[in-house]
Amino acid sequence: ESTPGEVAPQEAVSGQVEHLDQTAIEPVADVARDIDFTQAVSGSQDPEVNPTPAANLQSARTSLSTGARRITEFGDELLQFSFTDECWVEVKSMAGDNLYSDLNRAGTTLTLQGRGPFRILLGYAPGVKLTFNGEPVMLAPHTRNNVANLVLGQ
Repeated sequence: ESTPGEVAPQEAVSGQVEHLDQTAIEPVADVARDIDFTQAVSGSQDPEVNPTPAANLQSARTSLSTGARRITEFGDELLQFSFTDECWVEVKSMAGDNLYSDLNRAGTTLTLQGRGPFRILLGYAPGVKLTFNGEPVMLAPHTRNNVANLVLGQ
């Protein structure tokens, strides 16, 4: 119960609703019609900087057709890992940005697609077979104490 001069919470809410100006609300369809989605998505009209939505769709189709997980916006280089044992995998850009990191289980495969060069750390290299663009990668020269550190795509 409210004291004299105070407005009860329920009355305050209903009072605000009654004073709502219905003309200030635009229908969603009107707002959507006025937006240039091409520019909103790309942010630029320069196709080299921001490809058209069709180019993005083609890139997505490429990733889906190869079963690859895209880790950079551009690029078609493929890293394929086949795991015979549990292994931690980190893939970073040369600038040190994390592109992928996760623990992978024995019996699984992982395919990543993007633009290198890639810095790769394998937590248990004996449990992994790695190919880069379809070519096998020898891990032994890059492995110490079962951990491999290598750079591919330079």
